[in-house]
This record gives sequence, C-alpha cells and structure tokens, in this order.
Amino acid sequence: MQFHDYQYLFHKVGGQDVKFEASDQDTTAADLQYFGFLSASGSWIIQRFKITGSIIEYRYAGGQDNYSASWTAKATWAESVWKYYNQLSYL
Repeated sequence: MQFHDYQYLFHKVGGQDVKFEASDQDTTAADLQYFGFLSASGSWIIQRFKITGSIIEYRYAGGQDNYSASWTAKATWAESVWKYYNQLSYL
C-alpha cells in the first residue's frame, strides 16, 4: 500500500492562492483510485486516477463545501463531473 502526502496550491486568476492538504485516499480498486484534499476554508479537490493498462488519466472534481458527502459519493459521479485540473475555476 502506498501513502501519499501531497499538497496542492490552486492559483486563481486575479485572486488569492488556496492551499489544499491531503485528507483521504481510496486505492481499493485496481482501475480507479481517489485522493481527497481540503483547504482551511472547507473547499476541496478530489483527484481521480483512472488506470487502463499502462495509461493513467488524472482528473479532478472540486467544490466549496460538503466534502464528506462528496467523498462518499465520488464513485457514483458521471464521467462529465471529472475535469482537467486547469478547469477547476470555481474553487
């Protein structure tokens, strides 16, 4: 089992930077792995690794509140919810 202690710095255009700290990790499935990050203000990012053979797609979802409920529901979200990191403009 691997444990990651990552930190994300989200840069908003024209705004302040937001620092996200690791919160949760779900690596139980071989083809989908999730990593959750929270900011001090409660905004969050969930990173998803979609693994197909030797290819890994990194996609993200984020929000401003309700992290716990979002973390619980992450595996049920439609594919369209998962975005590239640079598309997370609403945090």
